[in-house]
Amino acid sequence: HAVKSIQRKLRAQGIDDKSWANVYAYLADNKASNSRYGQAMHYVSNIRSYLESIKTQTV
Repeated sequence: HAVKSIQRKLRAQGIDDKSWANVYAYLADNKASNSRYGQAMHYVSNIRSYLESIKTQTV
């Protein structure tokens, strides 16, 4: 999985690999070198906005 390899790289740098913010920041920093990272960021953004809309509807 792409996420697993990103988490491994973050861990190697001493960064918390369980934090989605850190994984997202890595994607943002490296999207120029890998177009799939840009797609992943778009996907994550869509999921987050979907979850936010569910949260606001149930409150």
